[in-house]
Amino acid sequence: GLLSYLGSMIDIALQKSEVLKYLASNGVAILNKDDELSSSIEKYIKTKNITKFGLSNSADYFATDIQHLGIEGMRLTLNNKFQVTLPIYSISDVYNFLAATAALVALDIPIESIVDTFQEQFQLPNGRGKLHKLNNFFVIDESYNATPRSVAKAARAIVGFKPTTNKLIYIIGDMIESGPNVEEEHLHMGYFISALPIDCLI
Repeated sequence: GLLSYLGSMIDIALQKSEVLKYLASNGVAILNKDDELSSSIEKYIKTKNITKFGLSNSADYFATDIQHLGIEGMRLTLNNKFQVTLPIYSISDVYNFLAATAALVALDIPIESIVDTFQEQFQLPNGRGKLHKLNNFFVIDESYNATPRSVAKAARAIVGFKPTTNKLIYIIGDMIESGPNVEEEHLHMGYFISALPIDCLI
């Protein structure tokens, strides 16, 4: 189970790293400092312009003081300087924000402008963790696909609402891309979800 999961993660990392061999020597590579696979790609890159993002202040773009605010989203401090509140509900999306910020700064957009635009205009796309209000209920829509990684992401996201809600209900369909041991992957996910403070699983 774990080996097949790691095998698929390594395959994905190698596929994504293929792009980097076409990166010009004066190009910019943006890497996740907290991801060992991403960081290990560094030695295969021609350019010396490497920007890293992550949750430690040794990264070029980093988030600290991360707070779950319930339906308001998440608040974080960017590079010990900018307090940012975004309509996001998982740590994965904090990483996405940091990666996007690094890419936009590399395109010479001032960081103040990036922060302002994100706070005023950003919304998650449908199916990718966006929050919807239905009567008196709130629904996080992670329906784009159901890989082991996205199912775990969605489960962690709704747990962030535990302090602000009466009941957490998790509705899940079939997982795809779960490797050769489909039953084993579903069983592992069952153990993972059963350990979380979710009130009802459908």
